[in-house]
Amino acid sequence: MRCRVCGRALTGAQARVGRCEGCPGDVDAALYERLRAWRAATARELHMPVFVIFTDATLQALAECRPRSVPELVRIPGIGQVKLDRYGQAVLDLVAGRTPPTVPAGESS
Repeated sequence: MRCRVCGRALTGAQARVGRCEGCPGDVDAALYERLRAWRAATARELHMPVFVIFTDATLQALAECRPRSVPELVRIPGIGQVKLDRYGQAVLDLVAGRTPPTVPAGESS
């Protein structure tokens, strides 16, 4: 995979974000705020700290990469199988501009 800004070969976390650490990002500020609001509401419903759902760094990577599919989503640092299963559809909904349910399917407070 190559950096989408400078074209250099990427490895590890850089490859998942799609750019070199030193290259400027392109964060969708409105998406980032939607993700933060959703994460806060979900954390309240599940009675857990927000960082357990996703860290700020993961939200930033989501707002920068704007994944539109499961394969794109799992390339984001901080999203493994458990978080994909719990929150993946909600994140894809948010990226697409749809409003997801607050509490992930199959969970309750």
